[in-house]
Amino acid sequence: MTKFSIQFSLLILSFLCIWFSFSQIKWMEIFHIKENSSKLERELGDFYMKSLELYGKVIEEGDMFDTLEEIKERICSGNNINPEK
Repeated sequence: MTKFSIQFSLLILSFLCIWFSFSQIKWMEIFHIKENSSKLERELGDFYMKSLELYGKVIEEGDMFDTLEEIKERICSGNNINPEK
């Protein structure tokens, strides 16, 4: 084998070993991705609702509200989401 092919093979082997090593690390747990994303979703939801209350009209009853609640319930039940969240 030539010097180039040996170096190339070592480079590919090194890359694959490093890639495999990094793939074994549980990044989601280390950076608490699920907890942080849930917290961020709640904060964004609260911010959006406060913005609507300040600058828009919030509908809390009537036919339109009932229709939207029914759509929300269908979406939540179809995706196993707690509709209260």
